[in-house]
Amino acid sequence: MQSNRPRISARSLARGLTALAAAAALALPLAASAANAVPDGSGPQQAIPLSGTVTGSLAPGQAAWYTYAHDAKLNDALTLKSSPAVAMAPTSDGDYTSGAYFNVEWAGNSNDAGFPGGALAKDLPGYYRVGQSTQASLDTGGSLPDGTQYWQQGKSTDSNTFQIEVVNQSGATIRYALTLTRSNDAISARDDALPAPAA
Repeated sequence: MQSNRPRISARSLARGLTALAAAAALALPLAASAANAVPDGSGPQQAIPLSGTVTGSLAPGQAAWYTYAHDAKLNDALTLKSSPAVAMAPTSDGDYTSGAYFNVEWAGNSNDAGFPGGALAKDLPGYYRVGQSTQASLDTGGSLPDGTQYWQQGKSTDSNTFQIEVVNQSGATIRYALTLTRSNDAISARDDALPAPAA
C-alpha cells in the first residue's frame, strides 16, 4: 500500500532549517535590545530608578514614573517641587485630581507578607495606591508652600519596592524636581521639604 504522506527531500529540509536559523539569528538582537532598554519613565514597567534628586518637565496631562526600594531599616521622604507653583485643593475624598502631585504605587497581592496597605486600582489596574503626596506635612500643623508636595515612609517590618507616578493635571507645562531622602533618624517635612532660608 502506498503512503499519501508528502515526501520531504534532504535539500528541502536543509533549506528550511537554514531559513529557521536565519530568522532566529535576526530575532536574538531584537530581544536582547528590548531586555536592555533604558527605562524612559513612560509607565510602571519603565519606571526610572530614583536616587537623590531627578528633574524633568511634564506637559498638561502627562506623568513620569520612578521606582525605588524602601529599606525597612530606614526612614524615607519624597519631596516634589514644581514650577510654576500651582495652588491645590484636595477633593472631598481628601486626595488630589488636579495640579502637580505624585502617587505612591505598589504591585503585589494583599495576602503578601510585605503588603503595605493601600487602595487597589485607584490609579492603575493591578497596583495599590499606598499613598499620595500632600502639602499638609508640617509638625506645627501648617502647610507646605504651593508647588511643594511631600510623602514619608517610616521604618517598617518589610522592605518594599515602590513606583512613584509624578502627575501634571494642571493647565500648563511644569518643571519639577523629585528628591528621595533616606535617614536612620526621623525626617521632618519642615527640614526636608521647605526651601532653605535665603543667605
